[in-house]
Formats: sequence, C-alpha cells, structure tokens
Amino acid sequence: DENFYLQLLEDLKAHMGENQFKNFMHIIAQETGIELLNRKITNQSGRKTLIQSLKDMRKSDYEVMTNSRHKTICGMISYKRPKDNLQMKNISDLYSAIAPNNQLAQSNQVIQN
Repeated sequence: DENFYLQLLEDLKAHMGENQFKNFMHIIAQETGIELLNRKITNQSGRKTLIQSLKDMRKSDYEVMTNSRHKTICGMISYKRPKDNLQMKNISDLYSAIAPNNQLAQSNQVIQN
C-alpha cells in the first residue's frame, strides 16, 4: 500500500513541540485576558506569574510548590515578587543617590521614614 508510512499513530504519546507550546501559551493568555501587546510570553514567564499570583493570594509555600512542581523552597525563591514597600524604598534610595539635591528625592525620603 502506498500510504503505509502516512498513517496516524493515535496510541503514541509525544511531547509537545516548541512551536505548539508557544501557540498554547498565547491561547491561554488570550483566553485569560492577559495583555500580549509588547510582551513575550514563555513558559518561564507563565510559571513566574503563577507563583506570584498564588503568593499574592496568600497560599502557603507547600501549596505553591505543588502547582509549580518545585521540589524545594529554595528553588522557588527566585520567582517570588519583592515586597512593594521594600521595592519602593530601594527605588527611592537609588533615585536619591543619582539626584541627591532633587526635591522629589528628598520628599520620597520623608515619606519612607
């Protein structure tokens, strides 16, 4: 039979290819309402968003690890979002170091203290 080699293998479990996975991530982003304009969506960015969202919902580290498939808490730490007030303080300190005489930098220091 000339179509012998063109048969579908329905019982074969194959890994998802790179292009199929990228398309899958874009479909998920569109269906969940994530803005894709000027953004690169990858499996790592999706994983990071998942972990940050679960932590924002005050889920325990164990609950987050079961979804992210991390085996240790140390492996998950790099995905955590810094605390907002700590991040604002660091930005303020950096801005003060760059422009110490600026009125905005001085007013931010007063707010932080």
